[in-house]
Amino acid sequence: MLFANLIEARTFRNPQTLEKYSKQELGEILFLFMLVLNIMVHVEPDQAKKYADATLQYPAFATIKLSATDLCNLITALYRAKAYLDETSVPLPILDIKRYLRGLSNEFADVAFTRMVLMKCQNVLKIQNSILQKLRRNVADFSTLSDAEKIDTGRQIYRLIRKSSYNGDLIVAFHKWLEKSDI
Repeated sequence: MLFANLIEARTFRNPQTLEKYSKQELGEILFLFMLVLNIMVHVEPDQAKKYADATLQYPAFATIKLSATDLCNLITALYRAKAYLDETSVPLPILDIKRYLRGLSNEFADVAFTRMVLMKCQNVLKIQNSILQKLRRNVADFSTLSDAEKIDTGRQIYRLIRKSSYNGDLIVAFHKWLEKSDI
């Protein structure tokens, strides 16, 4: 079980852990995180469901908590950036993100809705990086990719995450999937 110990944040444990990242970097990490979670829906659906459940434990996204997932704390930090980053808050599509997570929790992944949520997140997070945009398209169509394309997409995402020095809860399990899926 890849996510057996994922019941609390590893990287974004408190507001001080945000200090080494800019608002834009946190936005890109959140976006990459959403891509990783969507891949995990396809390769480890039970574990993605558990992670979505854990993320929804604090659905108000009001405060950063040690007992929340890194995804929950990232959403909170950006949605309430005025309080945590002393910057303008990001108008994340919170209701859509909750609906997406509830869908994962109920083992229902609506491909069209997932595409829409990822696109909305890309837009509000002001993701301009063409590589991230390409990866979003690949992840949205993950079930139609060949095995080699899936692994390549996963590796590209993992490299971008490692470049940002992020090693959060879901990323460790994602790396394990990449290692065991090596072609």
